[in-house]
Amino acid sequence: MVKSFPPLFSGKMMKMKRLSERNPTQKPIEACPRKSPDRRTVSAWEIYEMFQQGHIEVFKTTRAGATTSLNAESGNRDEKFTCIVPTNKIADETIVRDSIKFCEKRGLDVIHVKSNMNCIKNQELCEEYPDLKELHYLPLADKCEDCEHYDYCPITAPLRRPNANGFVLTYAKVAALQLAVMSREGTTAEKILNSIAGSRNIILDEVHELQYGRQQEYIVYDNKNGYRTDFNKYNSACQDFEYIKNVIEQMKAIAEDDTFKIKVHEVLGGAESPKYWNHRLSLDYSNPAFKGQERAAIGKETAGFIKELIELTKNRRDYNLSMEDIKALLEFNAIGKSLKLSINAIKDNGIINIKVSALDFLYADTIRNFTMSMQGEGRRIILTTATFCSKDYSDFFRGKVSPLRITFGRQGDPTNNNEKMLILADNKKYNAIGDRSRYKMRPEIISRCIDILESYEGEEVLIIALSEREARSIEKGLKEAGKSHPVIYYKGSDTIGVTAKARIMIAIGIANNP
Repeated sequence: MVKSFPPLFSGKMMKMKRLSERNPTQKPIEACPRKSPDRRTVSAWEIYEMFQQGHIEVFKTTRAGATTSLNAESGNRDEKFTCIVPTNKIADETIVRDSIKFCEKRGLDVIHVKSNMNCIKNQELCEEYPDLKELHYLPLADKCEDCEHYDYCPITAPLRRPNANGFVLTYAKVAALQLAVMSREGTTAEKILNSIAGSRNIILDEVHELQYGRQQEYIVYDNKNGYRTDFNKYNSACQDFEYIKNVIEQMKAIAEDDTFKIKVHEVLGGAESPKYWNHRLSLDYSNPAFKGQERAAIGKETAGFIKELIELTKNRRDYNLSMEDIKALLEFNAIGKSLKLSINAIKDNGIINIKVSALDFLYADTIRNFTMSMQGEGRRIILTTATFCSKDYSDFFRGKVSPLRITFGRQGDPTNNNEKMLILADNKKYNAIGDRSRYKMRPEIISRCIDILESYEGEEVLIIALSEREARSIEKGLKEAGKSHPVIYYKGSDTIGVTAKARIMIAIGIANNP
């Protein structure tokens, strides 16, 4: 018997409307030829049988096994596939490992198209210039065939094995390849894209990651130091690097704009108010520095900027710049090229930070261009996630045709996985700032987590916090209380698309989304 304790978590259960009612063409198909009776295997086979081509949205529940099953079914059919995922962990564990494991065809060859940082030449460059590791992006050589590492470099695997059964790459890798192609022709990036272009099945996994795109943010002001950016520190770099100069000028135009300053102080005043919860702590704002350029022009500018940034990073000490100064330029580039900006107030250990954030327009656009290029007669493009949200994905397809909507098996949960789960969400709403902030209420949060861990002693329990920093803080508090337990965080690689044994989750800080 589980002992009783005060309810840390509560919430109303939301009923999911059966999506099959929205798409009456979805019907179960009998006589699946697969050896395995697993309902996930059967559900994947049914989807491929019903839809021989076109594009579809596959609704599933969390931990339903849809991605693994859909990729394995491609292998069973001898149909080449390409799967796009948010993280390298999903690529290695869910696609390469699990898809091979559950495919009935032996010897399935699935290639993880690696990040450019895995290029042996780039690794050698990072050994010479360690600061480059912090950029998380280095371009590939135009021609890899002449490189002495060609026969064993992980980057060239798609070129050496173009007839592989499947390819998996992250959304970020797709963006990097597309960006390289936009800036110049005949490169290794273009050849890699050509290698995977023959795929019949293209699966965009956890596609909700594209709902708002990739976001960049920068702290422009805090109530202790005032405005934080000293643009003069970049003067010498601007004399030598034209693209970097343009990025600085765009960000400077934003920071010096009168309307921008008014909005900064508006959200600051709201955050400083005793009744801060009655104020708007986030305001949208039209970028005064936005040029309204064509997509190709933005792509070429960004490619030129990155090339210059790498050179500046190598020689940053000559320009008296820190790595924080260098990485800020990446944020400036994304913010300056975005039509819409958001100004937000965040309180951190008593200091109110004002951030300006923007969607990385080019990132989302490169994914859209890739999807467009992969369409064709006899191909399937499958979008899958447990949380499609409100985004209209029709603009990913020619003619803006909306994808058909189906579920992955009965109600998106063919093995009834969700019946095995217990999600315990806060019954108290903690705030980012104020007396009820998660920082001030941490002892209470840790105490309640311990109550639950002791109540479910011997069972796998997942504890999840709002940020990596909060996760480390709670993990430390649990250890100090004599109850060591790992804590992960939302958007971390352990929370999305990978196998997990736990069926009990302590979700900290989401009482408004039970």
